[in-house]
Amino acid sequence: MFSETLPEQYFPKGSNWLMLGPSGPRRLRLAVEHLCQYRGGICFCVDLDPRWVVKLIKKGWMEHLNAYKDHVIEQALTVLSAGHDIKCLFTTPKLLESLANALEKQGSSIKETGITGIFSGGTEFTPQFTRFAVEELLQGVYMTPTYGNTLMGLACSKPISADDGYKITYYAPQPRAVVQVVDFDNPEQARRLWQTGPRHADHAH
Repeated sequence: MFSETLPEQYFPKGSNWLMLGPSGPRRLRLAVEHLCQYRGGICFCVDLDPRWVVKLIKKGWMEHLNAYKDHVIEQALTVLSAGHDIKCLFTTPKLLESLANALEKQGSSIKETGITGIFSGGTEFTPQFTRFAVEELLQGVYMTPTYGNTLMGLACSKPISADDGYKITYYAPQPRAVVQVVDFDNPEQARRLWQTGPRHADHAH
């Protein structure tokens, strides 16, 4: 379902992917790998263990934290420079910024690696970061903010733009995730609106 939301212009079928993000007990790495294979490509994974990151932060070992981040980014740079024709990327906002900074130090950019489409998610994804990414990091590379969890799956945002202040609007993958319109002042009316279908309930809040 999520694959159908990706514009082929930026996420070409048959393209190879780089998954640069959290692994550990999360199913996210497997989800990105499956998405890539479903679309006919090969997924290269550079895993970051978020459990170790949390421990480093709790201990205040910021030097170790930065060294681990640099280690992960170094692996990503190696994969991107190995001629694998990677056009699509999943990563988190913080790793996206770190990757862009590392490429800039090499005199390159995300766009120059050949990446054309990025889907990214994480709690750091805000309109402020989106504006920063579009204006400073991406140079025209397409990015779709995404929210997901194990129960629901992945919810993509409508295309982001400067016209609406880089607002992020997630659309849950229905019918896996059900949206109920609630009017606290008149719950019966809200229930009737929902029964007619979500398209007719857009005006209710």
